[in-house]
Amino acid sequence: MTPVDGPFVEDSTNAGDTVATSTANDPDGGDITYTIDDTTNYAIDASTGTVTLTAAGAAVVNGGGNLPDFTVTAASTTGQTSSATANVNPADTDTNEPLTLTVTPVDGPFVEDSTNAGDTVATSTANDPDGGDITYTIDDTTTMPSMHLLEQ
Repeated sequence: MTPVDGPFVEDSTNAGDTVATSTANDPDGGDITYTIDDTTNYAIDASTGTVTLTAAGAAVVNGGGNLPDFTVTAASTTGQTSSATANVNPADTDTNEPLTLTVTPVDGPFVEDSTNAGDTVATSTANDPDGGDITYTIDDTTTMPSMHLLEQ
């Protein structure tokens, strides 16, 4: 059995992705049928031996988990069997999704001689799809300030 060189990457793995190919040969000429012991995370084409991920297996990878080992058995119509165990290790690369920031200016009016320190000039909302903490900073308070968003 030959595991496929992934990588199977968190957030971008799909059901149906090939994880291994199995080959067997019966010297007596019997037909080969393939089975797999873990049908929760993997599926196998009984005639070709191609092992793919199920939706549950893809969810394990996309959730950052490790896939369990699996065993493929090749059985011949002449009664011979052979088994092999494999492990597919997903790549440890979590996709860091970009932050989103929305700044909404307040509709004035800001009138000369009646505007005060502390008046709200804009509101902002930010979202980190990966769930990280968000910190707002203003890098210049002496002139026209600009806002920066930092992910922690």
